[in-house]
Amino acid sequence: MESIFLLIPVGLLFLGLALWLLFRALSDGQFDDLDRPAWQVVFDDRDEQRRHKDPQP
Repeated sequence: MESIFLLIPVGLLFLGLALWLLFRALSDGQFDDLDRPAWQVVFDDRDEQRRHKDPQP
């Protein structure tokens, strides 16, 4: 029973920390564009291949 008096405040502290980190990440714009980095990896190789095929004068 005594451990519950310690675990509830610790759990609430972790919950508060997680919420603070979530709202900080949202305000910094980390979740604004989730698709572009994934597609950038796919299309990056094609752009690199085009540069090697058509060298600039």
